[in-house]
Amino acid sequence: MSSKSEKDLSLRIDVRNHRICIHKGTLREIGDPAFIHLAVHPVSMTLVVLGTWVDERRAIRVRFTKAGSFLVHSKPLIEGIRSLAHFPETKNSCLLMGKKIGSIPAISFSLRDIVVEDERGSQNEGTAENGADI
Repeated sequence: MSSKSEKDLSLRIDVRNHRICIHKGTLREIGDPAFIHLAVHPVSMTLVVLGTWVDERRAIRVRFTKAGSFLVHSKPLIEGIRSLAHFPETKNSCLLMGKKIGSIPAISFSLRDIVVEDERGSQNEGTAENGADI
């Protein structure tokens, strides 16, 4: 996989509005699925986006905004991610970079390598490993 493709695999967690923004290019890498599943694996501290083309139980239908992003609103999911990753009380957005998982339509995002963006849009890299501040 080219470094450009890896760079494009991203999602943004908007803490203030309790939503996850998945960029169109990220979903394109897993075959433009009609639906996705989101899963958090607490042991490996990863968020997984799994694409599917079947309207399965708990599948989320992919619908893009005019800006070309897909938004998932979920306060419990965002709060769960925040408590697992131990990042501080913040109203800023966080950027996660992902890696494709083999040949399946899935992308893994490490919750240990979160980039917190301030209100001006600049980024502060940090780590959430072992409860360290970001």
